[in-house]
Amino acid sequence: MHHRQKIIDTAAVKIGSAGLENDEGHLDVSSVASISRQLAIVRKHIARLGFVSSGAVPTGRDVYGYEKQDDEDLATLQMYASAGQPVLFMHYLQELQKQEYVCVANQVLLTHSDMDSRLRLRNLRRLLRKIFQDRVPGIPIFNENDTVAVKEFKFDNDLLTGDVARLIGAQRVLFLMNAPGILEDLHDRESVIKEIPFGSTAHRKHFQNGTSKNGRGGIWSKDRVAAMLAHHGIESVIAFAHEPDVIPRVLLDKEPIGTRYLLAEDS
Repeated sequence: MHHRQKIIDTAAVKIGSAGLENDEGHLDVSSVASISRQLAIVRKHIARLGFVSSGAVPTGRDVYGYEKQDDEDLATLQMYASAGQPVLFMHYLQELQKQEYVCVANQVLLTHSDMDSRLRLRNLRRLLRKIFQDRVPGIPIFNENDTVAVKEFKFDNDLLTGDVARLIGAQRVLFLMNAPGILEDLHDRESVIKEIPFGSTAHRKHFQNGTSKNGRGGIWSKDRVAAMLAHHGIESVIAFAHEPDVIPRVLLDKEPIGTRYLLAEDS
């Protein structure tokens, strides 16, 4: 069953590390280029577009020339993030400048404590208003400030995406990952659950523990944030990061791609 979908003017997109990697677990620059092109297409039609990008740690690991190890401690991960964050952002900055609809990439690094500070939130909202209203189109690119984060990186970018979505007043959030949505059968990529009724937890029986090779969130985290956003009246979609033109197709064309979390009014 498909429901009538609203025209949106504010949206957020989140891509995990797995959506930016090649098969060897290193940064795939062509994926960054593709995502940037799609963001520019959407930004032409949606003034308020926020983007949350993971990938600083694996990018930094590439800078150092190391392979991922199971025993990487917090200091090591922060070292990778400090090297990878500017490199990853520079890729976005350069790619967005190449597009037909030229956009500026605005780097916004946050920690969870920023979301708890009234003063910091006020300053952040003022910054975002300026970015969204300026005659030169800007796309704020959010990431956790991994180099100063505490709590062993537990404030993952899925949770950050939920905060960003509420901060900018998003009507729809698109989570991009390395699966085509929530699957009934983990071995069958065609078994996508198209819709999650409001408040339903039945789909969780299909989940598998763990995260992607370089990720910190996983499907449990995305599901938790999507369910929370639904209670705030914000619709979420989980889709495959490498689906052609997935961002404009979901946000502009409202195509039923991936798994959509229904709001109370739609269920």
